[in-house]
Amino acid sequence: MKNKSWRLIVDGPLTGQRNMAVDESILINCNKREQPTLRFYKWDPTCLSLGYFQKTGEIDLHTCAEKGIDVVRRPTGGRAVLHKNELTYSVILPLSILPGKLLETYKIISSALTAGLQKLGIKARLTPARKQLPTSSAACFDVSSSYEINWEGKKLIGSAQTRRDSALLQHGSIPIFDYSQELISLLNLDSDRRQALNRVLNRKASSLTGAGLTWSEEEYLQGIQKLEKAFQAGFEQELGLDFWSGDLTPEEKKLACELEESKYGSLNWRPEKTPSSQ
Repeated sequence: MKNKSWRLIVDGPLTGQRNMAVDESILINCNKREQPTLRFYKWDPTCLSLGYFQKTGEIDLHTCAEKGIDVVRRPTGGRAVLHKNELTYSVILPLSILPGKLLETYKIISSALTAGLQKLGIKARLTPARKQLPTSSAACFDVSSSYEINWEGKKLIGSAQTRRDSALLQHGSIPIFDYSQELISLLNLDSDRRQALNRVLNRKASSLTGAGLTWSEEEYLQGIQKLEKAFQAGFEQELGLDFWSGDLTPEEKKLACELEESKYGSLNWRPEKTPSSQ
């Protein structure tokens, strides 16, 4: 792998609009400079993110507003994810550094994340390659795709990747606690479908505490640094990387502000080009 010196950005809690704007700004600017980035971030307030192709009609926007939950559309594919007391990662880098088709790069990044979980004592594994299955609901964690991260057959991290010109962005949600009931309450489903989805998520998805991490919600802010260090170590181990702590460049900050205001404040935007996404 070329360029084994990566920038590490660790952000405090930000709004969903700001988080998506920052990820896309780094991606766009990555086409101008050979600087791979690993970013960790959190969300405040709680936010429901929709996949690029997802219909807003699948979400109960009124209930989200009543509960003070932000709603944002991601630049990547996939289904709805509730971001609450969790850690989110993003990897942005030029394709010249990590060449290959989408699933090939997806597998490499997922392997590094899996190594990080194993350093926390969680016996995580990658889902084997499989034919893409149709998503059965509006929720992200009900189906595992190829090379996603599982514990005892249950999905632990929901990730998606998109590419822009000669760079890629892969980001994903790492749920620490189980908020599946709250997620289901934010979807436009009748009673029977809610119960069915609840059964599916109980069978096919897990949080880190469900996989054995012994934290309470009160320990979230103190424990999150342990997660960041473990995942950083996983990337160092699997990819042979060195990290240096950094921040957004002036160009990235400027574009992030523009995207936050002009794009991510609405759910009705669409990129000019359709992204290739998992």
